[in-house]
Amino acid sequence: MTVFRTSFSSYVFLQFQSDLIKRQIHENIGATINQITNKNLNSFKIPIPPCPEEQEAIAKVLSDMDSDISALEQRRDKTKAIKQAMMQELLTGKTRLK
Repeated sequence: MTVFRTSFSSYVFLQFQSDLIKRQIHENIGATINQITNKNLNSFKIPIPPCPEEQEAIAKVLSDMDSDISALEQRRDKTKAIKQAMMQELLTGKTRLK
């Protein structure tokens, strides 16, 4: 485990979850995320916008999208649970369709 400190922390955090980093890991290292050394970490190329305001705006949009996705996944899971309960009632005969 390592600590990566930067003034662009929120932007870099989101970049480490991106396909860009995953592709670099696969192409250059061929390892899993648990096998990355500090030397490997220092070799990654992460595009960083020159303006801190741009970095913050990009990080905010990506973070908001993650929140939206999480909310949609929760809604989907709740809907699946309701559907499963309704199907169970139909299969047990507790509820009949006319």
